[in-house]
Amino acid sequence: MLCDSSTLRYIALPNSENRKVILVPVDCGDFNYRFYLATIFENKLLGKLYVEGEWHESGDDSYKEITSFSIDEDYVITVTKKSLENGKNTATESIKYSIDFDGNFVKQ
Repeated sequence: MLCDSSTLRYIALPNSENRKVILVPVDCGDFNYRFYLATIFENKLLGKLYVEGEWHESGDDSYKEITSFSIDEDYVITVTKKSLENGKNTATESIKYSIDFDGNFVKQ
């Protein structure tokens, strides 16, 4: 998840059990606003999940998907995707995830 930088940028979140959880920006490529949650144990990547950002067709932003997330005190992760057409919300979908013992993100 390194772009053109030699340094990995991330935000450390509170651990889930004994697994580290980090928020990693992926701001290279076609979209400059994307974040992934990742779980790490003993310096190994266990799982990753796209949780925040914007998506639209190249050169046409009349349709967008905006993704955001929240984490509650029990480490239930809610990822919400809103579909916008010409600036109006046409659909909203929320999916809840937990982190299993192996550090994978599992739909609830």
